[in-house]
Amino acid sequence: MNFQKPVKRSIKKSIYVMPLFFIIVIVTQFYCYQYHYDIKIILHFLDNHTLIAPLFFIFLYGIAVLFMLPTLSLNLLAGIYFGPWVGGGLAAFANTLGALFAFLFARKQGGEYSVTRVSRYPFLFSLKETVEKEGWKAVAFARLFPCLPTGPVNFIFGLTKINFYGYIFSSFLFFLPPSFMFSMLGHFMQAWVLKGDHVWHFMKTIDVCFIVLSVLILLVPVFLKQNQRVGA
Repeated sequence: MNFQKPVKRSIKKSIYVMPLFFIIVIVTQFYCYQYHYDIKIILHFLDNHTLIAPLFFIFLYGIAVLFMLPTLSLNLLAGIYFGPWVGGGLAAFANTLGALFAFLFARKQGGEYSVTRVSRYPFLFSLKETVEKEGWKAVAFARLFPCLPTGPVNFIFGLTKINFYGYIFSSFLFFLPPSFMFSMLGHFMQAWVLKGDHVWHFMKTIDVCFIVLSVLILLVPVFLKQNQRVGA
């Protein structure tokens, strides 16, 4: 039986699906910022739909994670609306849910593609090897010390051979401390946060910085490829 044809079809499919998905991600990020990814509007909606508020928050947060939108504002909102403990738990669960779908998408669509591409770039290959070697420890470090935006990191994990269950369990467990921390911050500072529009403008600036950084991370392979061509 010839296994090369299914592999080639998978690679060709990935070549088309992955760029299309990331174009949708970038357009979604621009739309949400341009048309007021506004926490006050979300709070107003939650107040008017209290019965479905937790489910709506989890859905919104999960979508934000999947599409690599910044979630700092939503984490603060969780503390403001649901309280520090319930809000922190919901934020951690929603974050894990978004990370799960991003991971599965990358593994399904980018698996074979990454095998043929990542090995060409020493930096990415070294990062992949480190994640696979350290396993849940690498996930724990990424969740506790988010040096890079969570969105791209979820997809990077999906392109490795890290254990699925270890990834999910470690993500949820180590999402909890920062989620509780930001929820508590939102809860105790809600009076100050909700009064001043300058606070939300500042947070939007931070969000935009994270969006730009996410896009740059996605473009790293392109820059590396160009440098290799120049070097050759």
